[in-house]
Amino acid sequence: MNRKWKKEYPLEVELNKLLKEFRVLVRGFRKFFFVIPKNKMDKYIYVIETISWLGLTLALILRVVGR
Repeated sequence: MNRKWKKEYPLEVELNKLLKEFRVLVRGFRKFFFVIPKNKMDKYIYVIETISWLGLTLALILRVVGR
Protein backbone atom coordinates (compact mmCIF):
# COMPACT_ATOMS: atom_id res chain seq x y z
CA MET A 1 0.00 0.00 0.00
CA ASN A 2 1.27 3.45 -0.84
CA ARG A 3 1.93 5.29 2.41
CA LYS A 4 1.61 8.82 1.02
CA TRP A 5 -2.11 8.29 0.37
CA LYS A 6 -2.77 6.69 3.73
CA LYS A 7 -3.63 9.05 6.57
CA GLU A 8 -2.19 7.98 9.92
CA TYR A 9 -4.11 9.05 12.96
CA PRO A 10 -2.26 10.01 16.18
CA LEU A 11 -3.66 6.92 17.89
CA GLU A 12 -2.17 4.67 15.19
CA VAL A 13 1.21 6.37 15.52
CA GLU A 14 1.22 5.90 19.29
CA LEU A 15 0.08 2.30 18.95
CA ASN A 16 2.96 1.60 16.57
CA LYS A 17 5.39 3.16 19.05
CA LEU A 18 3.92 1.05 21.86
CA LEU A 19 4.19 -2.15 19.82
CA LYS A 20 7.79 -1.34 18.90
CA GLU A 21 8.67 -0.75 22.55
CA PHE A 22 6.91 -4.00 23.53
CA ARG A 23 8.97 -5.92 20.94
CA VAL A 24 12.17 -4.45 22.39
CA LEU A 25 11.09 -5.51 25.90
CA VAL A 26 10.27 -9.04 24.74
CA ARG A 27 13.68 -9.32 23.05
CA GLY A 28 15.39 -8.14 26.24
CA PHE A 29 13.37 -10.60 28.32
CA ARG A 30 14.27 -13.43 25.94
CA LYS A 31 17.94 -12.53 25.99
CA PHE A 32 17.98 -12.41 29.79
CA PHE A 33 16.23 -15.71 30.42
CA PHE A 34 17.29 -17.81 27.46
CA VAL A 35 20.95 -16.86 26.97
CA ILE A 36 23.29 -18.19 29.62
CA PRO A 37 26.10 -15.72 30.43
CA LYS A 38 29.73 -16.73 29.92
CA ASN A 39 31.21 -15.09 33.02
CA LYS A 40 31.21 -17.37 36.08
CA MET A 41 29.81 -14.76 38.48
CA ASP A 42 27.12 -13.78 35.99
CA LYS A 43 26.12 -17.45 35.77
CA TYR A 44 25.61 -17.57 39.52
CA ILE A 45 23.44 -14.46 39.43
CA TYR A 46 21.52 -15.87 36.45
CA VAL A 47 20.83 -19.15 38.27
CA ILE A 48 19.76 -17.42 41.49
CA GLU A 49 17.41 -15.04 39.69
CA THR A 50 15.96 -17.75 37.46
CA ILE A 51 15.29 -20.04 40.42
CA SER A 52 13.66 -17.21 42.35
CA TRP A 53 11.37 -16.35 39.40
CA LEU A 54 10.46 -20.01 38.94
CA GLY A 55 9.73 -20.31 42.66
CA LEU A 56 7.53 -17.22 42.60
CA THR A 57 5.64 -18.53 39.58
CA LEU A 58 5.15 -21.92 41.21
CA ALA A 59 3.93 -20.29 44.43
CA LEU A 60 1.40 -18.21 42.52
CA ILE A 61 0.17 -21.23 40.57
CA LEU A 62 -0.19 -23.31 43.73
CA ARG A 63 -2.00 -20.47 45.48
CA VAL A 64 -4.52 -20.14 42.65
CA VAL A 65 -5.01 -23.92 42.40
CA GLY A 66 -5.45 -24.19 46.17
CA ARG A 67 -8.47 -21.89 46.21
